[in-house]
Amino acid sequence: NENQILEEFAEYVEKINRFSASYLWSPIKEKLCNWWNLVKARYPVLSDMALKLLSIPVTSAASERNWSAFSFIHTKLRNHLLNPQVEK
Repeated sequence: NENQILEEFAEYVEKINRFSASYLWSPIKEKLCNWWNLVKARYPVLSDMALKLLSIPVTSAASERNWSAFSFIHTKLRNHLLNPQVEK
């Protein structure tokens, strides 16, 4: 429910109501996924969303593809072209 997630998120950001417990904000010494699983019973919608976001694998493949494509376009030879040569 959109209203529920907005309500839970507002409480999370403001550290109010259910998120006001000091033990929730002590330094987390475990993985964030474990923390969100711990609070899942009290904050089901927000924790589900957080767990989905935290489970996205980190990868540099997309940026590597961009740099690879850029290297074909931006070469030393093309870098020295003058306007008359480019327009041909």
